[in-house]
Amino acid sequence: MASTLDILNRLNRHKVEFVVVGGLAGVVHGSALVTEDVDVCAPLSQQNLTRILAALADINPRFRMSPHRPPLPVEAER
Repeated sequence: MASTLDILNRLNRHKVEFVVVGGLAGVVHGSALVTEDVDVCAPLSQQNLTRILAALADINPRFRMSPHRPPLPVEAER
């Protein structure tokens, strides 16, 4: 599984437009509560989705909230 820092680096390298939210954002702002995940918000434009999928392609991303956890599609159109 990719580390939080690895995921953020991947998104940056692929020039994904995103902001960090949730527990990690709280830590950056001084919260003592540490979480082990990364939450981001990103525009779902065709260009940004293409970049997101490219950034995460080789780490086998999956839909977390679907019962069968299917893989993310490789095409942004889907």
